[in-house]
Amino acid sequence: MENFVTSFGGQSPWVRDDDPLYPCDWVAEGDKYTCYQQATTRIIRVVGLHWDKIAQACGEAEPDWIDTCFGSFGQNASVLSSRRIPQILGTCALARQYKGEAECVRYAAMDIAGTYE
Repeated sequence: MENFVTSFGGQSPWVRDDDPLYPCDWVAEGDKYTCYQQATTRIIRVVGLHWDKIAQACGEAEPDWIDTCFGSFGQNASVLSSRRIPQILGTCALARQYKGEAECVRYAAMDIAGTYE
């Protein structure tokens, strides 16, 4: 996470503005889950709060990690909407075209409940 949001305001060499999924699409397989679970925090810093662009980035993730990216999408949708369910559902609907809506809603629900697997 320190690579995504540095404590001192600088930019880590482990992020790239031309690839909002980097380093998740580059790290070793054993590190991908943790990285993709937080990927949208980085994507938001690159594209802003344009949920359609964030969904598109997750939709372009490595095939085995699309669901995890949309989980991150759901958690951010929950946090950034102050856990307002109608807003979360509207935001997660943007993931539908990438088959990520269910995972988005699931992670948003876990955020609201304060539980994670």
